Amino acid sequence: MLIPVPHWVEHADGASLVGNDVYGPRHSACFADDTAEGPDPAGPVAAAPDVLVHLFKGRVQLVLAADTAAPRRVSREGYLRATGQEGRGRGRSARAVAALRPPSGLLGTLCEEIWYAAYLMALHTPPGRAPGAGGDRVRLCLRSLVLGGTADRADLRLWARHRVGPLVALAEEGLRAGFDDREAYGRPAPLPPERLAALPDAALIWSRPLTLEER
Repeated sequence: MLIPVPHWVEHADGASLVGNDVYGPRHSACFADDTAEGPDPAGPVAAAPDVLVHLFKGRVQLVLAADTAAPRRVSREGYLRATGQEGRGRGRSARAVAALRPPSGLLGTLCEEIWYAAYLMALHTPPGRAPGAGGDRVRLCLRSLVLGGTADRADLRLWARHRVGPLVALAEEGLRAGFDDREAYGRPAPLPPERLAALPDAALIWSRPLTLEER
């Protein structure tokens, strides 16, 4: 689903009319009044991407368009291996995470996942549609990535809410790194059909999500 930014829908952390209480808050990327740039109703509609970066329960997964009955999903480690980019960004990510000084190994891993979520988003942004990190709307969207991507785990959510400012800055650093690598190396080539067909159905993101402990 593609939505305009800013947009109007947000699900607070309260009773759900359709029984979705267990999912926690689902954040709007930003409301029109949240940004000094204001709404842009006449702006262009982006083409549907062939790679979607998804942060759920603090874990990055990618949804890949495929010539099959349903799109497929893969972990970010699996994706980087499959596209020949294993290790790319690792040093820059490690330095950014270390500077944040997470208080535990689990939260350090969460920081790494947030960095790579933004990195992979930038890597797959089509040329000509790459707002620089630091923009008002970009920062608000990254804030929703941090909060929404940890909403389903209380042990991650409380710390993320407490440290949301530094975590958004961490995501901005990942975004800049992704844009740098996209310019230097180009966007990753699509996976071949036989490799895509062997991946799990993307619907399993919800019914069988990966967790931070599965690495």
